[in-house]
Amino acid sequence: ETAQLPAFNDYSTINRRINKLDVEFSLPKDKNVCVAVDKSGMKFENSGEYRARMYGKKRKFLAVKITANPLTGDIFECDVSVEGIGLSEPEIAEWNMKILMHRGYHIQKFWGDGSFDAHDLFKFLEEFEIESAIKIRKTAVLIGDSSLRDRELEQYRKKGYKKWAREKEYGRRWVGTEGIFSAVKRKSGEQTRSHKTENAINEARRKFWAYETMKNYAKQA
Repeated sequence: ETAQLPAFNDYSTINRRINKLDVEFSLPKDKNVCVAVDKSGMKFENSGEYRARMYGKKRKFLAVKITANPLTGDIFECDVSVEGIGLSEPEIAEWNMKILMHRGYHIQKFWGDGSFDAHDLFKFLEEFEIESAIKIRKTAVLIGDSSLRDRELEQYRKKGYKKWAREKEYGRRWVGTEGIFSAVKRKSGEQTRSHKTENAINEARRKFWAYETMKNYAKQA
């Protein structure tokens, strides 16, 4: 008898199904967590010097922002947008921490580089009593309101970067940021194959979801 369904899926069918996948990152059982956020770039496959030379236009990078636990390396969320579009790094950090708290998580400490030296983010950390390990910008100035940022800035200037970093365990953030970016790009590449922007954004997010899924599977094995 003739089969009513194809014996196997063709490329177009698989491609459509993959692009429709709505992936979710699994959250840990332990409700006490630490958070680090960082951004890195991924390229479109057909971007670069050749495209710019032939067509006079170079495609922008994809900005990938990951929210992870620097103590365990677990990814909480991955936000992807076209470079220059979407929420800033401090806004992403605050938004994802609010989601974690809404789901019952207690955030003990937040790590971030100089791009997270934002007044609103410090106010958020102070309001919810989250310890800060944010590197202060060299151009930072005191407001004079005894806020968390002012206190952190005074300590940063008093101790100097090396002592401050050692006491804050600033180096731990690499486990939840640069370490993850490096691992994903080594395994899955740092450019997307999708040509449509929407599909490329979803593809980049799936790379990090796949990495996290495989890592969790390996832990359980």
